[in-house]
Amino acid sequence: MSKRVNDENLLILQDEDGSEIKFEIVDIIEDAGESYAVLYPITKGINEYVIVKYLGEDEADEEMFEIVYELDIIEKIFETYKKNHPEIFK
Repeated sequence: MSKRVNDENLLILQDEDGSEIKFEIVDIIEDAGESYAVLYPITKGINEYVIVKYLGEDEADEEMFEIVYELDIIEKIFETYKKNHPEIFK
């Protein structure tokens, strides 16, 4: 489950225990007709990027996202992110 909070650059995901983890949306990447968001955690103790796919809006106009688990897609999107932000990956 995901939900965007008032700040347009924040997304909250729930882990398998139902705990909320806050992420900053650091980039939006288009690939093969799909939109992906690159997320970086704001929650302390977590330091891994997460890639989510934008699914559109539900009936209540809430944006829906799905965590990407396919390694080939993750690698492709993250490589694009690194190219878009060379100052981070020197």
